[in-house]
Amino acid sequence: MNISNIAQYIDKCCNSDSEFEQIAPMIVSCAKQVSDRFLINRESHVIIVSTIKIMIKNKSTKTQHKCLALKLLNECIINGKKPFHEYACNKIMSRLTILSLHQKDSSDYDKGKDIFGKQTDPKYGIEFLNSLLSYIPIWADTYKYSNETHKSAFQKAYLKLIEYKVQ
Repeated sequence: MNISNIAQYIDKCCNSDSEFEQIAPMIVSCAKQVSDRFLINRESHVIIVSTIKIMIKNKSTKTQHKCLALKLLNECIINGKKPFHEYACNKIMSRLTILSLHQKDSSDYDKGKDIFGKQTDPKYGIEFLNSLLSYIPIWADTYKYSNETHKSAFQKAYLKLIEYKVQ
């Protein structure tokens, strides 16, 4: 996979579960790359994170595709290297934090049904929000800075969930 078509692979990966299983490992391998050619690796990280962020923000993207994009992001974060974590922290966590606070006062399992609007498939809205709420604590615990005075965006998102008592 070369850098110029990573975004196309991400789009295809997020079309269905079967395509996800087939293509996601190739995209995750780009998040793992760190070498002396840092700018090339950085470019692939930028493409991965920005493409996923666009998919999640875009009102015309199907909710099912947003769920797979979030799942792909999780796979990249869990398996990626530190430069990928840092880039993802800086570029997408503020958006994900906002989404994680959707109906923050509700403890209902299905509170995510309208996270992307009333015209979207509620099944995937619920899946998206519940997945996001399960990923953030894992990211915060796994990718924390050694300096306690400086928190990663993952940790800040998790602390916000705790502050608002989001379940």
